[in-house]
Amino acid sequence: MLYIQYSIQGTEGLCNQLMAIFRAVGEALFHRGQGMDVCLVLSDVQTRTSVDLTSVPPFQRIQVDSFIDVEGLSKMLEEKEIQVKRAEEVQMLDSDLLLTCNRMPMRAPTPAEIKDLGLLFANAFPWSKEVIRLSHFIIDSMAEYPLWTAAQLRIERDLLSFSDIGESRLESIRQSQFDSVITFFSDTKNISALYVASGSQADEYAVLVDKLRERNPHLVAINKKDIFEKDIELQQEFDELCLEQQALIDWMVCTRAPLFIGPHSSSFSYLAAYIRHYQHFTNLHPDYQACWEDWFPRLSVTGMA
Repeated sequence: MLYIQYSIQGTEGLCNQLMAIFRAVGEALFHRGQGMDVCLVLSDVQTRTSVDLTSVPPFQRIQVDSFIDVEGLSKMLEEKEIQVKRAEEVQMLDSDLLLTCNRMPMRAPTPAEIKDLGLLFANAFPWSKEVIRLSHFIIDSMAEYPLWTAAQLRIERDLLSFSDIGESRLESIRQSQFDSVITFFSDTKNISALYVASGSQADEYAVLVDKLRERNPHLVAINKKDIFEKDIELQQEFDELCLEQQALIDWMVCTRAPLFIGPHSSSFSYLAAYIRHYQHFTNLHPDYQACWEDWFPRLSVTGMA
């Protein structure tokens, strides 16, 4: 039996963790296809304890159930004769029987495998039912606007914790993302609403909204907290989620929005564009990111079913 697990380390946020989980699932399917007996081992993931990583400890472990429907994943893989177990159900393993995956590729997959995995992750992957329900509430709420776009703004101050970029560089990053959104709006007609996917407070991107309204005075700018305020019970349920689950709701909205824009440097935005590609959306901003394009490729549309 080959046991395959994913590794979550350091300060990896939501989408780097999702990439590691995707990688482990892909390797389990590959090795089962090679005739091996395979077991996918599910371990804990992690969430930040504050948006800006100012709390101690900055991260804490949470169950993988926070992200995915473990029962659904087990059923899906067991149909392919792959066992699924939690880490605590598996005793100490010989290293020769254990394959540990992270977000980076371990081999060169075939085009057919790339396509099959992309379609699976985009259309059949079993996410947490609670997260799906809350993200659908947002999408349904946004349906009142004739044309809306989701935009990820990666401007949270936790970026200062990952490097020595300093305040001036953070401001430059913020302005660059604002400029990209403004250009996107200039190139796309009749957008009536902007859904902002960000851990930042609304006042941190108020300048962007003001500039957009100079062109479109009737533009509605809204975020997840604004929407959940419409329903007291759902707002309470949302507030009880950890920050990574709240980010996952944002991400799922971005994967299904009519339009989407996000920064090229963000794993959140690239993975959203990856999922959108295999859901046959044509708006795929960011359109290319060399590193992640190698890790989770998007085949040309001509190669799609």
